[in-house]
Amino acid sequence: MIKIILICFLPILSFSVKAQRSVPSHVDLNASYCAAYLKESINTMSSIISDTSLNDDLKNSLKNDLFKFEINLKRIQNYLLPRTRLLEVDGLISAYNQHAMDVRNYNLCVAKCPVNLDKISCFRSCSEVVGFSTKSNQCNNLSWMPY
Repeated sequence: MIKIILICFLPILSFSVKAQRSVPSHVDLNASYCAAYLKESINTMSSIISDTSLNDDLKNSLKNDLFKFEINLKRIQNYLLPRTRLLEVDGLISAYNQHAMDVRNYNLCVAKCPVNLDKISCFRSCSEVVGFSTKSNQCNNLSWMPY
């Protein structure tokens, strides 16, 4: 009788074990944030490169940067995509969306920069307030990723 009960409930038990997902690690969350950052950077860089008024040297330099962004994005996708089956996706989505919130906060800060002062220093200050410098360096140098 016990064997029959176990045989009946074994598929249910194994399904519930499979359905449990792990909480994303710090690396997973960073990778998700960086995926959003790199996608936006690629889109922005592509539109800048398409500007016909750029000189060839600058265009080639930007194309090299674009190539690096694309490689980093591919590396993050190759890491994250298989893991999404194992992880709770809410944290990954939140980390991905955090980039959009950071961009919004940066733009709000930049809008407050005084017109008559040095805009570059104000932009840098806004970048520091939002944390863009640290986050963009992290997304451009993926040494923190396991592979």
